[in-house]
Amino acid sequence: MKPSLSLDTYAEALNCVLEKHSVVTLDGFVLDLKRVKWRDGDSSIVGPPVLLLPGLLQTSGTYLVGTNSLAMHLLRSGFDVWLGNNRSGKHVSFSTYHSRVWDWDVTDMAQNDIPALLNSINTLRKDTTPVSIIAHSQATTQCIYLLNSSIPLLNLGKIVLLAPAVYMGPLFYKLPFISFMRSLPDKLFNAVFGPTAFMPMLMHLGSLLGHLPGYGTLSYSVFATIFHWDDHLWDKRIRNHLFMSSPSYVSTKTIKWWLHGGDEDEESEPISNIIPIQSPPILAIVAGNDLLVDGERFLKLLHNHHKSIIIEEYAHLDVLWAYNVIDKVGRPIVDFLNT
Repeated sequence: MKPSLSLDTYAEALNCVLEKHSVVTLDGFVLDLKRVKWRDGDSSIVGPPVLLLPGLLQTSGTYLVGTNSLAMHLLRSGFDVWLGNNRSGKHVSFSTYHSRVWDWDVTDMAQNDIPALLNSINTLRKDTTPVSIIAHSQATTQCIYLLNSSIPLLNLGKIVLLAPAVYMGPLFYKLPFISFMRSLPDKLFNAVFGPTAFMPMLMHLGSLLGHLPGYGTLSYSVFATIFHWDDHLWDKRIRNHLFMSSPSYVSTKTIKWWLHGGDEDEESEPISNIIPIQSPPILAIVAGNDLLVDGERFLKLLHNHHKSIIIEEYAHLDVLWAYNVIDKVGRPIVDFLNT
């Protein structure tokens, strides 16, 4: 199978179809929501709903590619699987080129995108069953911010945090590319990377060149160079497929939020780092070899009724794509959601 920009192609290869929906947030952004269903399945049999949310510069397709994917494991385990994407450049009132379409960061995605996705899932299912969330990297931070908001969360079920990105790890401060971005004055940053969408030309080139052989390899190489990632725990046969949907559009404001929002000292606990005692059940899965974020420091914030797992040999993306991810991550998630 050739790498493809179409997530439908990967769903079809797994004998699945994607039911596609558009979700409008309270502030007017249009989000993509997909439901993963068996092609020949009985539509009257619907399991507990679970919403999968991606990290920075990624789409929810990262959960689906390959037979060894978390989305497929959840589907085989009887769950109603939904893939949610964060906001990008779609708005009901403004064009993609309007500055207001890119005036948002992680806090906006937390307080507007996640509730809109949860409500839409309940509406489409025509029930009020609480929706559990599986979040990776940036999406974990969105979940923490949401828990600290005043937004009613009656339809939120359990939460699984993969590679929780609340505290930055040592690599964040040492990576040359990130250090370069952090050093730039605001006006110069906007001139180099864009004042609205972050590096929009790169995203545009991806849509133009994604059908060409080698695009997945190129995308992986760029990410690996910037973030010092490697693929030694991944299935090499699908590695290039995994990066077909990366990078995805994100606002420059969000990138700045990350670049300058990780400077908290050891003494302070900003709002994003506080987990309310009345929060839903949480399972945090930390990659022990993850130098981009400090997951083990985050675990100190969990309450006694929350659960955690540390996978010592895993790095930041291994919680999604390691060859043994079903044994290490998938089965513990299913056990947690079923209890």
